[in-house]
Amino acid sequence: MIYTAPDGALWVIRPMYLDLLRPRHEQYVNIKLPDMPTGETSVTVGNVTRTLNDLTVDGVSIYTETEEEFLERAHEKCIDANNDNSPVLHDTVCHTVEHTAVPGDHVCAGNIRCEFRNAWEWTGQVSVNRAKAEVIKLDLIRRAINREIRDKYILGDAASEALRTAYAAIDLSQYATIPDLHEAWLEDLPR
Repeated sequence: MIYTAPDGALWVIRPMYLDLLRPRHEQYVNIKLPDMPTGETSVTVGNVTRTLNDLTVDGVSIYTETEEEFLERAHEKCIDANNDNSPVLHDTVCHTVEHTAVPGDHVCAGNIRCEFRNAWEWTGQVSVNRAKAEVIKLDLIRRAINREIRDKYILGDAASEALRTAYAAIDLSQYATIPDLHEAWLEDLPR
């Protein structure tokens, strides 16, 4: 679910389809969820199949509510988080989309950071605004330079001046794609 506001703000909320508290048919209350290998969208163990949004036994969902009912309940929970029937997100529009509508840079695994999350925009799908992404990247590089200068106590000497000069000369337009922009960094500058 993606919520958009008139000011351009964007929230991505992934409903917890496989929530252990989600209402189940009685005979499936204690069923174990098969482990899902990273990058896979489904896995079958015996007669149990796990997908990104359902758990089935012999092809029948273990849940008592349909996917549509679940999404409606998830949407209502987001809009009325105060439980007082007042929308938390005023003038927002909800877009129910597949997980593939979220950019690949949002894979938060291991040491991978969602660098450009604040550059996301809604254009019928979530896309990364290039100009905003460049500002974010330059800010990350600037902070790394400042940290390097501070950590090495080289303020005011030739090395700090060299870092500042290198920063001023950065041209992010040479990085053609957003994944390329992720890789942009100054040589010899610790991340």
